[in-house]
Amino acid sequence: MERDEPDTHGENDMTDAHDPIADYLARLERAAAELPDDVAAELVTDIRAHLDEVRHHDPGDARARQALDDLGTPETVVAAARAELVPDEAGAPVAPPAPPMAPRGGIGREILAFVLAVPGPVVAVVLARTVGGTAGSAPATLVLPPLLVLLAGWVLVWTSRWWNAGDKALATALWPFGFLLPLALWLVPTQTCTTMNGQEICEGFALAPAVGIGLFIALIVLVLGGTAWLFARASRRASDPGTAHARTTEQHAGSR
Repeated sequence: MERDEPDTHGENDMTDAHDPIADYLARLERAAAELPDDVAAELVTDIRAHLDEVRHHDPGDARARQALDDLGTPETVVAAARAELVPDEAGAPVAPPAPPMAPRGGIGREILAFVLAVPGPVVAVVLARTVGGTAGSAPATLVLPPLLVLLAGWVLVWTSRWWNAGDKALATALWPFGFLLPLALWLVPTQTCTTMNGQEICEGFALAPAVGIGLFIALIVLVLGGTAWLFARASRRASDPGTAHARTTEQHAGSR
């Protein structure tokens, strides 16, 4: 007598429904149906390998969703692949030669962006005053060099391969404004108190010591923590061969 095998198809569907990677790949396969068979198969295989690598490094859903956000929607990926197709002699679309696999890059650009955006403007002011002599004290001389250095740092931030738009916006806010907040708090005018006719008279503004010190430490931790988090994200993506290849493919498509 034959035993009835349990039907696990519904269970698998339910599991996949909660798996962002499985859902993404299913949508990608449907969207890629409009591409030539070999192009569609290669595209799905490459994306699947990249996402498997992401899942291997970090099985959590948060990292998977971040990787999917970096790739873009399946429809966007397919549209980019379709735009790369070139007609052959018969007029049928075929895939162009694949871009070379990019070596794993470093985060030198991101480190230089930090150096230019944070200590860079201060160094520029010091050099302007030192080299410029009397002219170095002119307002234009004190403003223009640090501004140019800061803008150069921001250009490097926004041309980073390893940060998405949210990361770049955070870096722009932190560098240098995040570092200026603790300094501004430290330099807040303090109260000056005098005693006249036995009565204490205070002028100015001052936070309570416990509040001021606590706020200062919190700002320092927040700014340094945000900076460390940005570098950790860039370093992780730079060391991920799948991400590096995906970024290189995007740049190759954009240059066509």
